[in-house]
Amino acid sequence: MESYFFNKEVVVDAVYFKNQNHSLKSYPKHMVVDGQGITFKTGLERLMHEGHRIVQLFEMTDGERRYRLKLDREAGAWKLLRVAEVAR
Repeated sequence: MESYFFNKEVVVDAVYFKNQNHSLKSYPKHMVVDGQGITFKTGLERLMHEGHRIVQLFEMTDGERRYRLKLDREAGAWKLLRVAEVAR
């Protein structure tokens, strides 16, 4: 299984919402990277500290690959951190 590492800004142009523990959480649904659109099927989210800031990390899949995305709410930016093939 190959992994590719990036630190590239991407555009997330659609999100979906999931009800977890009586609160609504948002997840990326579609992103555009290098002019190519990718639609996610499902994913997980976790919060992390990065210095004094809190960032959200998302592990998303389109069924063929796994994508690690970072949302920095203070900067208002999404970054693609890693892409890996899904083990079959």
